[in-house]
Amino acid sequence: MWRRALSTSSVSQAPRVVPNRGAYKCWVDIQTRWSDQDAFGHVTNSVFYSYFDTAITHVLIRRFNMMIGQTPTHALPAIPFVVASSCNYHRQISHPSVINAGVSISKLGNSSVTYQIGIFTSDGDRDSAAASGTLVHVFVDRDSHRPIPLPADLRQDLSEILVAAPAS
Repeated sequence: MWRRALSTSSVSQAPRVVPNRGAYKCWVDIQTRWSDQDAFGHVTNSVFYSYFDTAITHVLIRRFNMMIGQTPTHALPAIPFVVASSCNYHRQISHPSVINAGVSISKLGNSSVTYQIGIFTSDGDRDSAAASGTLVHVFVDRDSHRPIPLPADLRQDLSEILVAAPAS
């Protein structure tokens, strides 16, 4: 009976599109750590979310001079909260490696930003992502934590790395 339930599942197994380097506008190098790997000798799945967060934060701080976590007198009135994320795994990564994380934005909403992230390695298939995913930030008021519209100057900056949404 268990087999039958699995074999009659209505879940679609459509092939996933594996992004290439051309899908991303900003790049961040990240060194894997010993603690990133699991008992099977490859980077464990949950660590990829940390890579996503590191890459996006790096882009916000280094490219757009966003002062995250600074004193309120030197910071934006809005701060980003992660409200959704997803990851597709295409091939494994082993430690030690320097990964290249590509970041683009696929959607700018009223208070939200949807990022596309690709994780690439310098060994093996350099041009196809080892993992790819999305992360959604909602910008909220620093004090009330309620969503607020993206500040105009931040929206303008973020539009520099806006690309067409990937095919699903």
